[in-house]
Amino acid sequence: MNADKLREILRIEYGIRSDEELYDAVERMEPLNIGLFTTPIKQKGVRNARTEK
Repeated sequence: MNADKLREILRIEYGIRSDEELYDAVERMEPLNIGLFTTPIKQKGVRNARTEK
């Protein structure tokens, strides 16, 4: 996806028409918890440095 397509989506879906409006929207966002994506998932039979202890 190129920048022009993304700007079009932001304009149509969210009414964001400028960089300033985008920055303001990002500042108002709630914090994003990415713990789900950073926590290792244990799988039976799979070993790694964290699960061998």
